[in-house]
Parts: sequence; C-alpha cells; structure tokens
Amino acid sequence: AHDTRDLRQHARVVPREPFGQITFADGSCLSCLVMDMSVTGAALSADLVPDLGTLLVVGRVPARVCRHFPEGFAVAFLEEIAPGSLEHLLLGS
Repeated sequence: AHDTRDLRQHARVVPREPFGQITFADGSCLSCLVMDMSVTGAALSADLVPDLGTLLVVGRVPARVCRHFPEGFAVAFLEEIAPGSLEHLLLGS
C-alpha cells in the first residue's frame, strides 16, 4: 500500500547483519531474520510464526508478538530500547 501513510512513531532500520535468535518461555530457541527494527519493535521472519500475544526474547530484548503478515511477524518490545543499543541487543553485533 504505497499510497497509505506510515503511522509508525519511530523510524525503521534494516540491520547490517540481519540474523538473530528468538528464545521462547520454555527455553527453546529459533533462528530468525530481522527484516527491520525500531526502538519499539521489529519485523521478523522465521520457520515458525508464534501466536499473537506470545512472549519471547529477540536477542536480549523481551517482546510480545503483536502482528502477523505474509513474510513473518512483528514484535513489540516490552520496553523502548535506546537507539544506540538496538542492533547490539537484538543481534549481538
């Protein structure tokens, strides 16, 4: 929807090294691709799409699954992340 205004409050950034890891509440882990990220959330692609509302950790950032889309899913971070720490906390880079 190119003619739809972007309602996001924070700018999205595509990470330089987009490969990350998701950790679920039961301790299981899943590799993911971070498609884009902001200080309040990220768009992810993985072999599994968690249910809406699922609590998980992306890298070292606690988050909740808030939306599904054809290529994957979006998470909202439980707390806003400082812009300078974002890529390091999500991807360990």
